[in-house]
Amino acid sequence: MLKFEGDTLVPVNNKDVVLFNQLRKAVGDGTMIGYLDEADSEDHRNYLAKVHKSIRVLSFHTGFTFEEMKSVIKKRSGLYMTSKSGIEYKSFAYCTKEELMLAIQACVDLSIDVDVTIY
Repeated sequence: MLKFEGDTLVPVNNKDVVLFNQLRKAVGDGTMIGYLDEADSEDHRNYLAKVHKSIRVLSFHTGFTFEEMKSVIKKRSGLYMTSKSGIEYKSFAYCTKEELMLAIQACVDLSIDVDVTIY
């Protein structure tokens, strides 16, 4: 675990010092590292849970598998990239809160299209 001291992230205990040094070695000095504070993390988990619950309900009512419906929602919310090897979908775990909100909106839109309540 890390904490801020001024504008600098510092390890909280000795075990974290080792992990922090391994991270710094892996990414190199001067590299910006993003972080989630506990409030962001809790919001992210809640949004992620809402997305998965909505996909589960939609897949149940439409006959698609969970994975098929997840791909439909990712495509409708723009969470994919096309490449030479095909379509690559972004993992919900790596999405920002804003991207997860787009996925929730895609679920709501699709639920209206198929006349299913997901709330």
